[in-house]
Amino acid sequence: MFASPRQIPASSPLEAKGVAFGHYPDIGMLQGNVHVAEGAKLVWLKDPDGDSLHINSM
Repeated sequence: MFASPRQIPASSPLEAKGVAFGHYPDIGMLQGNVHVAEGAKLVWLKDPDGDSLHINSM
């Protein structure tokens, strides 16, 4: 699944595949697994090795 520059992929299909999301309460408002802050959409998730990945759309 690829995201356009203005869109972050929906987190529900990723959740269904067992993707673990990171949540950071101090960063913007949380909408599902997507943080929204000052016009930016941010997602943190873990790869199978436990490494953190960050996807953002500004």
